[in-house]
Formats: sequence, C-alpha cells, structure tokens
Amino acid sequence: MNEEKADATITVGFILDWVGSLVPTFMGIIIGFVLLIVALKILCSLGSNDKNKVRTADDSSVTLACSKFLLCSRPMNRFVALNCNCPCYIPRPRLRFTVRLVFLLFSILLRILAIILYATSKVDESTRPQERWGLLSPNEATTYVGFHRTTAESAVAIAHSDFRQSMKGSQMLGFGVYFARSIARTEGKARFAGALICAEIRMGRVKEVTFDQLYTVRNSNAWWTDYDTVYYNHKEDDRDEFCVKDPAQILKWVIVVDEAHDTKVNQYGLDAEFEDTFCHCI
Repeated sequence: MNEEKADATITVGFILDWVGSLVPTFMGIIIGFVLLIVALKILCSLGSNDKNKVRTADDSSVTLACSKFLLCSRPMNRFVALNCNCPCYIPRPRLRFTVRLVFLLFSILLRILAIILYATSKVDESTRPQERWGLLSPNEATTYVGFHRTTAESAVAIAHSDFRQSMKGSQMLGFGVYFARSIARTEGKARFAGALICAEIRMGRVKEVTFDQLYTVRNSNAWWTDYDTVYYNHKEDDRDEFCVKDPAQILKWVIVVDEAHDTKVNQYGLDAEFEDTFCHCI
C-alpha cells in the first residue's frame, strides 16, 4: 500500500509539473517569435537602401520585402503580443499584464506543489530492489539479487570459502541457502546478525510456492531433483524469500559488516575523518 501511495503521489506531481510548464513554454515560444521579428527587422533595414529601384520578380530583395510585410506588420506584431487584430480593439495593458502575471504565478505554484510531492513521496527502495522474480521477463529472470544476513564471523568464513547449505532445524523452504528479496526484511527473518551479504544468484529451474504450498518443500530436499530454486511468493511482496539448493548458483556477492562487529574500524582509525592511514598498510 505504501508503494502504491508513493507511486500515485509521484504521478500527481508529474501532472502538476507538466501543467505548470505549459505557460513558461508558451511564453518562451512567444519570446522566440519576438526575437525573430527583431532580427528580421534588422535585416530589412540593412537591405532597404535602394527603395526606388525597380526590381525583377526573382530579385532576392522582393522576398525580403514580403518577409518584412508578413513579419513586421502591425497585425503580426499584435498576434505575437496576444492582442486582438479587430479595428475596434481597445488596448488594456494593465489587464493584460495582470492576466499574464496570474498565469505565471499559477505555473510557479504548480511547480512548487510538484516539488513538494516529489520530495514527500519517498519510496524505500530497499524493500523492492527489483520486481518479483515471477514478474521479470525470461531474459531478466535468469539471475536475481538476494540478501542474506549472518554473523560477522560467518561472513568472513564465506568470503574465504563459500556458502553452506542449511541442512538442520526447521527450514520453511527446505534445505539450501536462503536469501530475502528485501534488505529490511532480513532483520526479522534471519537468526543471526552482524553482517549483510548482497548476492547475485543464478536461479535455474524455479518452483514458485505460496503459503498454502509450503508443506510441499518444508524440511526437505526432495525438490532438488526437479528444481534449483524455491521462491516463496508472500502475501506482502517485500517479504518474499527464496532458497537455492547449490552454493555454486551464487555468482558473486558483496559483504557489509556492521560497525559494532568490525574491530578493524577502531583499530585503523576508520571511525573518523583522516587524510592518510597511520600505518600506511591499507
């Protein structure tokens, strides 16, 4: 629901931003026309030295004179200035200025509202690093990003060796290596803390299950015969998780150790700003 609300807020902000940009856009077009007319007037004045000279139809000055008549005439100037060309037109410069000022202030107000909506529609991207696996295209679904939380010691062991399958205890998706779709949701699911691993996984053959189908894979490796991965579609999509049977499916990963569990932060003085390391060895 929060994601849908944020998306709706962004959509409303975009519409307000688009409407608010119409007035400045049209004003820019009008200013461009005015500058074009000024430039043509200058060219006309430069090319009108011989006013009494008889010119042929193919003379370039004839074309210039026509351009002067079309673009430098009073009706054209009135059109660019958004004035009426009717002979009975009564100029009202103050009213015209007021209307233009109101439109300009209105567009500025819409842009400010759009900026406020953009700023307040914060979407927690950590809860949805990417779409659900089942919603990806076949080309995108070959690999997937998952998050695994463990102790700092286990993370160091993984860095020097590899992931190990969970083969004991109660395993909701069966035996294998577990990953969550969301960083935030790993805190409530993981049995250990101290380090976070973000990994890219080759999914292979995937068995998607819902809550009512968990009994088919719980505490078992029977699904290993036909599938490489079990993906659990939770009722709340940011709580999805999946289990892979083979650590070789984990292609690459990044390990982040919590500061409280990393003694080297204080040891090397990395908890404060500095220009160079003390021992010059890292």
